Amino acid sequence: MDWDSQFFGYKIAAIQAFDLNLDKLKKILTELKNQSVKLIYCFADPGDEISNSSFKSVSGLLVDEKVTFFKRISEADTFTGSEFIKPYNLHYASEKLKSIALQSGIYSRFNTDPSFKNKEFEKLYLEWIEKSVQKEIAEEVLVYY
Repeated sequence: MDWDSQFFGYKIAAIQAFDLNLDKLKKILTELKNQSVKLIYCFADPGDEISNSSFKSVSGLLVDEKVTFFKRISEADTFTGSEFIKPYNLHYASEKLKSIALQSGIYSRFNTDPSFKNKEFEKLYLEWIEKSVQKEIAEEVLVYY
């Protein structure tokens, strides 16, 4: 996880598991430890009993469950603006917008995982909102006035 490692300042790796048994997991963890990896994200389907059991056996901690919501839209559903919702036109995040960004991540793994101890959550979410208003990672930021 090159970006994560560079951003947080220590080595981070990820494991995408599928029927990952305990022996194989232990080998992977040993290799990552030898590479001085400090934090490992482990991703597994909730129904993957083998992988989830293996993670529990090595004291893995569930800190995040992904839920995806979606809505099909048609051209008629395209947002055209309103008197209350408008594009954010500053090239920096205001203090109020920063506060909202931090509130949006209160339940994220970066805030609930006890392995993050150096205000990584705040650093990440503030970076996210700044790059969003500068249109580096977002096309538009909408605000409710």
